[in-house]
Order: sequence, then structure tokens, then C-alpha cells
Amino acid sequence: MDETTTGVGRGRAVALGPWVVAAALLALAGIGGAARAQATDDDLGDMASFLALFPTARTAPAPTFLQPGVRISYSAAGAVIGSDVPASGGGINQFDLVTRDGGQALFYLQSYSTEGNGWFPLSATFARGYPGIGPFWISPSLLGQAESKAGGGLTVSRYQKAVAGTNTTVVRFQTQTTTGNTVYEFDAATGLLVLSSVSGTGTDSQVSLLGVRQVQLPWGLGRAPNWVRPGAQLAYQGTKTINITGGTNPIQQSQEIGGQIAQAGARWSFATLTERLSGITSGTGVIATGQAQVVGALWLPVTALAAPLDPAGVVFDTDPITGATLLLARADDGDIVLQQSTTVSQTTWFYSPTLGVLDRQVADIAMSTQFTRSDISRVGGDGALVALAQQPPLPEDPGAGAVTGGGGGGGGGGGGGCAGGSPGGSPWVALAGLLTVLALREYSRRRSRLDLSCRTPSLTARSLRRRHPAA
Repeated sequence: MDETTTGVGRGRAVALGPWVVAAALLALAGIGGAARAQATDDDLGDMASFLALFPTARTAPAPTFLQPGVRISYSAAGAVIGSDVPASGGGINQFDLVTRDGGQALFYLQSYSTEGNGWFPLSATFARGYPGIGPFWISPSLLGQAESKAGGGLTVSRYQKAVAGTNTTVVRFQTQTTTGNTVYEFDAATGLLVLSSVSGTGTDSQVSLLGVRQVQLPWGLGRAPNWVRPGAQLAYQGTKTINITGGTNPIQQSQEIGGQIAQAGARWSFATLTERLSGITSGTGVIATGQAQVVGALWLPVTALAAPLDPAGVVFDTDPITGATLLLARADDGDIVLQQSTTVSQTTWFYSPTLGVLDRQVADIAMSTQFTRSDISRVGGDGALVALAQQPPLPEDPGAGAVTGGGGGGGGGGGGGCAGGSPGGSPWVALAGLLTVLALREYSRRRSRLDLSCRTPSLTARSLRRRHPAA
């Protein structure tokens, strides 16, 4: 490992439409071409450096925690030093394992930021790796003799430390160069990354494990709807509205999202998406969806379509780190409704009860400088998707039958709050995007010191029951 393969330069961060709030992330990295059907070394980001130490990692057994539905949370903190607009801050990166088979472990990555009064979604993308090594894990079977890999500027040590409140044996890899210092620490028993820090000229950043837990899915694991296959196209239209306190009128733009599934398996897909605001292309990227996904999915598995749903809505998950609640309900028109709420944000997804496709998304977020609402609905009818659904099913993903995971239900309750908006996969890419947004925000504040507040009434689950509510 050396400084040329660490830091924020590797990986992919995509800012796109309602799935991502921070368009500044597009300047960092993009995804060129169609997504690949299986994991490759490029998906590992900085962790690809470890392949030189552990060349068998690509085929090593997966850590036991890699089960569909697991959520892994990290804190990300850093600073940009010596620039014209220095910035510092922190955020949370949450990785949800949406599917795993013999060739890949696929995560939905959601990053959160805060201005002190609650967490809001900042950006979303995917992370992917081999079962035995990924952007933030390595098979623990490889760590037993890790100390033998030391040399050439790399030191390896093993010691006890507190990780997320638990005394843990960690394996520490450290590289010291003339330009900086890089540290990776892994839980010796699970292979999970618990700490990663990079310090060097102009940057000082750290990612630390906050917790690991299983999100209890409100339905069992299952295949994707049969229309989910390469070539399937989706189109969404709506509006994006920004209210700035101190301004007289809201800024409203037409919003269009065009998407096409580039790669798919029996239980997962990648879709390339392009956003246009007021007729001008504003972003393009890739979004992943999988069978164990309850946030930001383009489709729900067939097991969700037959699940009994309470029209009044049931909160089935509360995240102890962000405070976000997940509510599941049945809309008046039959749509399946998923809603994620924090104290300052709310995002609601409506899914077709027959096709499982995302029909509508309403994403609101309250920041100190503005209140933003994105409301888009699927257009073009169901005919093309129905025709695709008549084709023979895609073959089962290799090794998928050996993987167990989520399922189960949740308790009761309601959701609310000021409604929410919605980097790939390395935690460092997410942190780079966060610092970019912080720098832009500081620049904006220097130009205009406004006392801003949430000017739009908060949404509730009941107010979003219908696919096309009255204005």
C-alpha cells in the first residue's frame, strides 16, 4: 500500500435527482458506461491495495455478518486545509446490504449530514465487493497471520480497543510516508473495517465504525419482478421547488428523470439515470436496487407485493444512529408506501402493487439555507413493463440460495416531521462529497447571511396516501 492508492481519489460518488441532494458530488467522480454484472477489483476502491497482501481474497469466504438486510454505520469526519474556502465537518455513512450471491455483495449507501437539529439524507449511491473483500471488509480467515505481511514501510499490529462500545481485538495496518499517514483497522473476528484515517497535505480525514445491526424487513427475501432486466426503461416527471427564507417567491423547476436498467440478476439491478432540470441535464449516474432494500429502491421484490399491509401505516424500524423511522402503509389506490422520516427530512416512495415499480417519490428536506421539495411520478404507462414481464425469468443468481437474511415485521406508530430529500462505495468517496458540500455551503454563507427556516408545512403519511394528491 502507498499514498497513491489511498484517500478520496478512488471510488464513485454520484449525485442524481431526487435520490441525491448534493449536486456538488458530480464534480468528484462519475460512473462511465454500463454497470458490470459482477464485482471487480475497481469496485474495492482503496481496499484494492490489500489484494497485493492477500491475493486469495477474491475467492475467500464471506464474513458471517454479510447477510442481506444488515446495516453498517460509520461516522465520517474531515477537514480541507489551506484552500481558499477551508471546510471541516462530519457525517454518517450507512451501508445496507441489499443482496449477496456467489460473486458479489451489493450495498445501498446513504450518507447523512446535519446542521445540529437532526440528520438529513445528503447523497446516495452503491458499494460492491467480492464476498471475501470489499470497500470496508476483508475475510477474517486472512487476518490470522496478518503480521507476516509487514515490511516496506507497512507495519501490522494486533491489539485491544473499544469499538462501538465493545472491547474488540483489531488488526492495524499503518503506512507512513513523507507525505502522510494511512491507517486501516479491522475487527480480527469479523473482518469489518472499524477505523480508517488518512492524513496528508491539505486533508485530514477519519472514518470510524458506529454500529452493525440487522434491519428487520417487513417481507421475506425474494426475486425481482420479472420486468427487471437489461433494457427496461423508466421515466419520471415532476417539479423541484426551493424556498429560501428572505426571498419573496419559491424557485420552481421542472424535473425529469430518465432511467434504463443496464445490468440485472434475479434479485438485483443497476439502472443508469439522467436528470434534467428545466430542460437542462443536471446529473447522470447509477443506482442499485436489491431484494433486501427498504430505502431508495426502484422496485420491490415479489414477496413485498403479497405482504399484508396496514392502511394506517406501521413503523417497522427506527435507526438508533440517525433517528430515522421507516413506515410501511397501503395507499388508497393500492400502492405500497414506504416513508423514511427524521426530525428535518422525510422521503416517501410509492410502489405499484402489481409491478413493484417505483411510481412516485416525494422528497423534502429542511436546511438552514433553504427548504427543498422534489415530487416526481412515473410516466409512460405500464405496457412496456408488462410486456417485459412475460419473458422467461432470469436465471437465479449463483450462490444466492446459500445466503440467508432479513424478514419479520415491526411495531406500530406513525411518522411525521419536516419532510426529507434523498457516494461508489468507499467511505472516503462519501466523505469527499461531504467536504465538498461543506465548502460550498461555507462559501454561500459568506455571501449571504440569512436567517432561514422551514417554510413549508411538514408532510405526514396520511397526506401522501394518494399517488396524485390534490394541490
